[in-house]
Amino acid sequence: MQHTLESFVRTLQQDGIAAGKVAGDEIRREAELTAEKIVAEARRAATKLLDDARKQQKEEAAQQAQELQLAARDAMLELQRRMCNAVERIIDADAASILGDDSHLLRFIETVVTAFAQTEAAHSDEAIVFRVSSDDARAIVRRALAKTVSRDSTAHAPVFQEETGLLDLGFEYRHGGSAVEVTPESVVALLSPLVSEEVAARIRR
Repeated sequence: MQHTLESFVRTLQQDGIAAGKVAGDEIRREAELTAEKIVAEARRAATKLLDDARKQQKEEAAQQAQELQLAARDAMLELQRRMCNAVERIIDADAASILGDDSHLLRFIETVVTAFAQTEAAHSDEAIVFRVSSDDARAIVRRALAKTVSRDSTAHAPVFQEETGLLDLGFEYRHGGSAVEVTPESVVALLSPLVSEEVAARIRR
C-alpha cells in the first residue's frame, strides 16, 4: 500500500506511534525504490547521451576526414591542371618561336623531304603536298625542295606541290590519305600527355 504524507499523519492520529513507524518505514522504502529507479533511469539516459555523443563525434570525424581527403585531392588536381597549363603555354610559345623562324622551318622541311618525301614520291605518281600559312612560308618550301634535290642529282625528282591555307605556324606534309602536321598546336598535343604524367608524378612525390 502506497503511503503519502497525509496518510502517514492520519495513521499517527488514528493508530498511534507504532503504526506510524510502520507507515514511515514503508514510505521510506517506497521513496528509496523510487529514488533508485530515478537514478537508474538517469544513468541509462546519461549513458545513451554519451553513446550518442561518441557516435556523432566519430561520424563527424569520419566526415571531416573524408572532406579533407576530397579537398586535398581536388587541390592536387587543380595544382596539376594549372602546372600542366603553364608548361603547355611554355611549349606552345617555344614551338611558335622555333617554327616562326625561317631557318628552323627550312631545316625541318628539308629533313622531311630527305627522310620521307623523296622515297615515297619515287614509288608513287601522287604528289606530295606541303601546306603552309603564307606565301613567304611557301617560298621557304621551294627553297628546301631545291636544296634537297640539288644535293643528290641522281635521285628521282619527286612531284611536289605547295599550297597555303594552314591556320598556324609551321607546315603540314600530306601524301595520299595521310598527313603529318608540324605546328605549335600539334607539338603541344604530342607532348601534353608526357607533361601531365611527369607533373602528376612530381606532385605525388
